[in-house]
Amino acid sequence: MARIPILIAALSATLCRPAAGQSFVIHEVANGVFAAIPRPGVPAGANAAFIINDDDVLVVDTHMRPSFARDLLAQIGTLTPLPVRWVVNTHWHPDHTQGNQAYTGVFPGEVVFVAQRATRDDIATLGLRRLARDREQLPRQITALEERLPSLSGSDARRMQQQIAEQRAFLEELHLIELILPSITFERSLRLHTPSRDIDVLYFGRGHTRGDAVVYLPRERVALTGDLVTGGPPFARDGYPSEWIETLSALRELDIATVVPGHGAVREGKQVIADRIDFLRDAMATVTRGLGAGKNAEQIAAEIDLDAYRHTFDPEPPNHPWRDWMVMLAERAIAELAQRQN
Repeated sequence: MARIPILIAALSATLCRPAAGQSFVIHEVANGVFAAIPRPGVPAGANAAFIINDDDVLVVDTHMRPSFARDLLAQIGTLTPLPVRWVVNTHWHPDHTQGNQAYTGVFPGEVVFVAQRATRDDIATLGLRRLARDREQLPRQITALEERLPSLSGSDARRMQQQIAEQRAFLEELHLIELILPSITFERSLRLHTPSRDIDVLYFGRGHTRGDAVVYLPRERVALTGDLVTGGPPFARDGYPSEWIETLSALRELDIATVVPGHGAVREGKQVIADRIDFLRDAMATVTRGLGAGKNAEQIAAEIDLDAYRHTFDPEPPNHPWRDWMVMLAERAIAELAQRQN
């Protein structure tokens, strides 16, 4: 059985989509700094953030689909008439990049896309392959849902019908998506100077992917972390678990009052970073012990202690079983350890 459902599982909690321009709950976390959290049932894929400066707007991450990026643009438009001039992609994953084209459509030739160098390379390779794969596989996933529908009744059938309708709409949009590559890349840091604030885009090392960027506002003490930090346990499909510990430890050195994660609720203070470091350290110790005892990834994953950290996580969503995620974490950790030994 597949442990990483590609798109259907990520959207399996889909309900009726809100009206255009109402897909996100907007939280002002500092003066002019906003987190955009998808409403329950909205399959935007990830959080976003935006910063309203004196002359323009900077957006962090662009969701799974251009339609959701346009929804966010509509909500930004209720707060300011200023144009979006900057878009930062924190990493290559489609739920953070596939909406880029919405900004070029509204502000043609005016938007600068920024990412860490490895992220640009990964969008151009891994991102394109993922988009092609999803276009190929989603029709089969829809067919599988349609075949299940006659066995359901009542509210289950209605939810399935809504999900199928949303998936069909997604498939139509998939064929229209054009991946927009960042036009400015950096290695370790980039600072944008605006009249009202400095905005740092920082790279501390590999973690969730090999190119994770953090947007940091030193005056406001806000960190927009992408998926280096999320409301749940680390999602390590493309990750580097032991290096992730080092990366988060460097991030924790910043003066941070508020963390806007890539997924999940806004957190006050740096405790969430410390909690993820502790979780990864414990998980890596479990992996090391398990390898020494000759255990495989699935056996090791079963021994990773999720319960000890559940109080640090947002509520577990029904469509993302975290125990399955532990298999990915164990597999990646084993591969990382093997590479270090060679």
